[in-house]
Amino acid sequence: QVQGYTKFNTIPVPGVNQQMDKYFNECKSDIISSEKTLHIIWVGGNNILFNPLLPILDIASNLTNLVTKLCEKNAKHVLVFNVQPAQYIPALSTYANATTLTELTTVFNNLIAYDLHAIQQVCTQTSINMFDINSLFTKVITKGLGYFNDTTNS
Repeated sequence: QVQGYTKFNTIPVPGVNQQMDKYFNECKSDIISSEKTLHIIWVGGNNILFNPLLPILDIASNLTNLVTKLCEKNAKHVLVFNVQPAQYIPALSTYANATTLTELTTVFNNLIAYDLHAIQQVCTQTSINMFDINSLFTKVITKGLGYFNDTTNS
C-alpha cells in the first residue's frame, strides 16, 4: 500500500488502494460496474516526485493492482492516465533536475503501459486503456499557444 498525499506532499490522504477498498465495502456488491460506467485512475505522480525512497516498481505495481481489483469486480471500462511530464512543472525544480524528472516519469509510464497490456490479456471482459497525458502536455508546452488552433489534426 502506498500512502496518498496532496498539496505537494504536505497533507496525507488515504492511498488510492484504501479509497478503493472503502468503496468496495460501502458498495457491498461483487458487481460494481455497468456497461455505462467508466472507472478512471490517475495516480502515481505525487509518489514518484515526493517519495524518492519508494521504488518506481512499487508505485507502478500499486496502480496496476487497482486495475486488477477492478477487473475482479467485473469492471467493463477502465481508463488509466499516465504521469504528466514533471520536468515542465516549475515547482518541482527544487526537488530534482529536469533530466531526473524526465527519467522518473518515463520509467513509470513505460512500466504501467507494459503492465496494463499484460492485464488486458488476462482480463478480456474489461476494456483497459491508457490516456497519454504526458504526450499531450509535452505537445502543448513545446508547440506553444498555437497547439489548440486546429485540434482535429493534432
